[in-house]
Amino acid sequence: MPTKLGDRMQPGITEETAMFLLENDIEDCERQLKNNLGFMMRFRM
Repeated sequence: MPTKLGDRMQPGITEETAMFLLENDIEDCERQLKNNLGFMMRFRM
């Protein structure tokens, strides 16, 4: 899971594109976290 901008910097990828990819990664992580939390809350009831 890339966490730093440098992890997304590859030949042919501009810094702008790397930032965009990184933001998408973070959004995906947050979405998964929310889904997992919601599932755990339902499971505990």
